[in-house]
Amino acid sequence: IANFNTFTDVLARNSDRIEGLLGGLEKLTGGGSSKSTAPTYDVTAVKDFSKPSETPSWQLVIPEPSALLALNSDKIKVRPADGAESTDIPDARWSDNIPILLQEKFLQSFENAGYSQAVSRPRDGFEAAYQLALDIRSFSLVSGAEPTGELEFEAKILGPGGKIIAAKSFHTTAPASGADAPAAAAALNQAFAKAATELVPWAVEAIKNAP
Repeated sequence: IANFNTFTDVLARNSDRIEGLLGGLEKLTGGGSSKSTAPTYDVTAVKDFSKPSETPSWQLVIPEPSALLALNSDKIKVRPADGAESTDIPDARWSDNIPILLQEKFLQSFENAGYSQAVSRPRDGFEAAYQLALDIRSFSLVSGAEPTGELEFEAKILGPGGKIIAAKSFHTTAPASGADAPAAAAALNQAFAKAATELVPWAVEAIKNAP
């Protein structure tokens, strides 16, 4: 009991130092609350589509797109026009990693076009004859005198047995009003809207005409 009393007395006399030490360890390990939160930006799924005249008879899955490691991030990327290495806009991020974000928004665009019963992510209980495979090549602000939001990807429709029945390269751009995070996010959102407006009818037509 005497030793316990001595120990508690030492803790009481050094409480400020102990709290400082624990706070430092918490920051070092990434714990604790951040004083500032980086603003989060999102992409908007396209809604302006002509609805299908009949219920589709096909089923389509959209797996998570493939991308290089540099694009598998929630950072807003900036790529110099001269082809130099990409950088990130500091203190800003997307609502999810780029491949997952684009997968979700392309899927929502198909749903908005009237294909909710025909399109899904890969999941148990959903058997689809077709798959939309996407490979993201660029989703970045291209810097320069006239900064531009750029989305570039390869799309392939895979049929039964994994056979490629259609493929197309998509490259869309939109002017940015500046090089800061809000301007970059707005331009990339516009580039996505253009791409989704092209991708959805192309994929539907490719599946309809599949042998």
